[in-house]
Amino acid sequence: MTRSHPDSEEALENATMALFAQLGWQTANCFEEVIGPHGTLGRETTSQVVLISRLRAALKKLNPDLPAEALDLAIEELTRNHSEHQPSPRARLVITSAGLGRIGRGEL
Repeated sequence: MTRSHPDSEEALENATMALFAQLGWQTANCFEEVIGPHGTLGRETTSQVVLISRLRAALKKLNPDLPAEALDLAIEELTRNHSEHQPSPRARLVITSAGLGRIGRGEL
């Protein structure tokens, strides 16, 4: 068995998975993931970062009396793309104070 170079991406991934396992998280190396509803993680595409079936099961476990419609709304809100939203005035102040406000020629 060959070991990966300590500075490689593989070594970083393995160390990270080991740390999460020590913290009690379930881990999986999905380098050769099978995509689809019956695939490795049940993702429809590799760009799907939230495992909807697991999120739904967790929400149902935490909120057993909620109707399916409420769970659907919660999942929709939790998985909505927030990247296009402008930062709040407070976040803008923190960004500016930290000197992170300039991106190229523009500003936040």
